Amino acid sequence: MVFQSYAIWPHMTVFNNVAFPLKQQKVRKNERERLVMEALALVQMKDLAHRPAPYLSGGQQQRVALARALVSEPQVLLLDEPLSNLDAKLREELRLEIKELLQRLNITAVYVTHDQAEALAMSDRVAVMFGGKILQEANPKELYLKPNAKFVAQFIGQVNFFEGTVSESSRNGIGVVKTGQGDFRCGAFFSAISSTVRFAWASKSCAQSCRLPATWPRQNKCSCNSNPMRASSCRSRVSPRWRTERGLTTKNAKVTK
Repeated sequence: MVFQSYAIWPHMTVFNNVAFPLKQQKVRKNERERLVMEALALVQMKDLAHRPAPYLSGGQQQRVALARALVSEPQVLLLDEPLSNLDAKLREELRLEIKELLQRLNITAVYVTHDQAEALAMSDRVAVMFGGKILQEANPKELYLKPNAKFVAQFIGQVNFFEGTVSESSRNGIGVVKTGQGDFRCGAFFSAISSTVRFAWASKSCAQSCRLPATWPRQNKCSCNSNPMRASSCRSRVSPRWRTERGLTTKNAKVTK
């Protein structure tokens, strides 16, 4: 296990910190030294094996904690928000290193985090929890495009929620919803005309394609090709996430006047 607070013993050197679980397992000295140096080499800390723990940076301490967790060659590794105490740049660097290392060692890992970007970047499968229950478990792409609950949609991406009523029934998978900001044409299934729906629009889904409603509030902006524009003059294609009272599905959509 890799702890959020590192849990590095300050009175020990890097080598002795990593060797501690092997001592508890009564591993012979020669074998213990070999395994510790191999684990330190994996996290690029071999040259600092005899440095006292208090003289390590935050990133180095986290590498030592990871080496200590790997030295026993576990089948499953639990990482409890291991990068939350690091600055943004170092966190991104270690995120990639940990992912590559786990893939190279072919170790199953359970990675706990409150960082959405970290969850999507690190994971093959993501489980979103709320109130002690798993709301949805899926691969990152499916979770982002097809959240099954409002909390999941809010947690995974920056979205704006809108409510409206179905003004045209589904034809070839396309329906129209009337809102205060305009009529939204999108691919989704609706049970009946005049039913109330709620959808979320993610600005990251923008791509040049069609015009947003002229009634769209001017203070609202979206990003097309990474260039902020006023939404009233922006040509974009959006992928709303729809949520009826029964649940939430996702389809590509066009915004029409």
